[in-house]
Amino acid sequence: MQCRQARLLPNDPAESSIRDPSPIHILKSFLCGFSTNTARLVPDGSYRTVVGNQTVAIHPSSVLFGKKMEAIMYNEFVFTNRSYARGVSAVQMDWVGEALAG
Repeated sequence: MQCRQARLLPNDPAESSIRDPSPIHILKSFLCGFSTNTARLVPDGSYRTVVGNQTVAIHPSSVLFGKKMEAIMYNEFVFTNRSYARGVSAVQMDWVGEALAG
């Protein structure tokens, strides 16, 4: 959905030579630009940013709120009485490592 809104993919899939873009390829592409906007799940159930090691929570408006994922990528960091990640996608830590190394 975000790819279509950002006009990275056509609204009509029939207009594209890409029939079914892989969500994995799309997430990995976003990680190239947002690799520093990632956090990993730590044993106490919270998330810590990969860069800076700050505690962050998934924003309550996210569909991932209340779920525990290995790692997350976010496009916005919101400071209120807590630090929240918004625009969150679930990713794998090895993908984050690849993006940070590359």
